[in-house]
Amino acid sequence: MENSHRFHLGTRVTGAPPHQRRRRLLAVLRLVRIENCLLGVATTVVGYASARSGDERSLNEVVIVLIVGLGVAFGNVLNDLVDETGDRIAKAGRPIGSGSISHRQARIAVVGIPLLMLILGALMATRLLPFIVAVLLIATLYSVRLKGVPFVGNVSIGVLAGSTFLFGALARGHPTKTTLVGTILITVAFTCFELAKTIEDADADAAVGLTTAAHLLGHTGQRRAILAAALAHLAAAIGLGMAFRPGLAYWLVLTPVLPLVAYGVRLEGPRRSDIRSNHSSGSARRSGVGLLGLLSTHTGFR
Repeated sequence: MENSHRFHLGTRVTGAPPHQRRRRLLAVLRLVRIENCLLGVATTVVGYASARSGDERSLNEVVIVLIVGLGVAFGNVLNDLVDETGDRIAKAGRPIGSGSISHRQARIAVVGIPLLMLILGALMATRLLPFIVAVLLIATLYSVRLKGVPFVGNVSIGVLAGSTFLFGALARGHPTKTTLVGTILITVAFTCFELAKTIEDADADAAVGLTTAAHLLGHTGQRRAILAAALAHLAAAIGLGMAFRPGLAYWLVLTPVLPLVAYGVRLEGPRRSDIRSNHSSGSARRSGVGLLGLLSTHTGFR
């Protein structure tokens, strides 16, 4: 009886079994979309490297990447919290929709993450604090309002993605032509990816009353819009390359949207499964090609 009681106390002290802790950790990583957080950190590091040290001392790199990682996490958690109803219908596996992360826990994260960002900014990145506030406002506006404004919501995500590169450069000191090129190309490319993603999410968005570009354009219009956005990225990359004449590695920046160009020129009408499986809308693939493009930009201008 004494041994049994001691075992019971031991289990209470140690908490949840290891497999439950692992599941909880995986749910948290899925909620913040850890691959997007890591891509944001990577773009910030490359942006930091693209700049020249200014008169003011460069800000602490660890603090800068931590702020960016938290910012990406905040946007993703808030988006899932706002989209909870739609996710229960069309994406039941999402952490909040499935119940693996409670509504209360998500709300605490939505309040706590930006608070931590602002504290870090105020203490260790004071001159970039207005930038941090602006990014938080745009991310919040996207989830609560702009996501339901066709095209504007897509562009706002592109701007947020491009801001990570610029943020890194400003943290070091003086942005350069590499900073300009990288920021523009990231913004255009992610606008293109987000436009493609509206097709994948069309059913879930419609279920909660959101009207996106996918609903306005119809099948043919969706394909043409994605093609136009992909061609805009290629035009920007080629134009900037001709203007600044970077090294050969730079031209790898053309690769991220080539699958979307192929999708756009297909003769038959688009299928959402095509976007999901073959055309770079998945987060992991988008992260991979995006990082390839960023590194090639930096290498090409060295």
